[in-house]
Amino acid sequence: MKTNTREKLIETFRAQILLKDFDKMTVAEICRKANVSHASFYRHFQDKYDLMTCALFEIFEAEGDTSVFLSLHSYEKFLEQNCRKMIETQNQLKRIMNISNGNIFWDGYCKLGISSFQKRIRLHTGKEKIPEKEQIMLYIYVIGSTQFSKKWVESNFPESPQTVAKAMVEAIPSALKKYFD
Repeated sequence: MKTNTREKLIETFRAQILLKDFDKMTVAEICRKANVSHASFYRHFQDKYDLMTCALFEIFEAEGDTSVFLSLHSYEKFLEQNCRKMIETQNQLKRIMNISNGNIFWDGYCKLGISSFQKRIRLHTGKEKIPEKEQIMLYIYVIGSTQFSKKWVESNFPESPQTVAKAMVEAIPSALKKYFD
């Protein structure tokens, strides 16, 4: 199967981040190792930070779009898979978290969670506008869950993925749980 340029660059980045500090990586080096031109790199990514963000989020997006889960049980299973993926990719994740104290990664992770919840609500209600109170609850829940996930990774995964997923589902405000039924 032919691998496209974007996939080659992401695969190369994931391999290189385990071998070299991000700050010392260059676009030229990534392109050389992936055997692609600079022009091809810039057709897909703005810079190495953009590549890093895409490489990380593809790991988690591959697990599924949270907006499509029909029940809290299926959402809990998604969260459990997500936690397992964090453990499986912990070397890459921890190295990338060292860049800007992980802010690039965790900000993006939080945006992904907020976007998925907003999509879920819009699909459920058929309306574009989300009630203000629910929007606030959504932000508090997702930001809190993201901060917990960050601490969980930083502390070397002391709780099991099942325990974390169950607690995250239980922490969903009741005003938001109705969108899972």
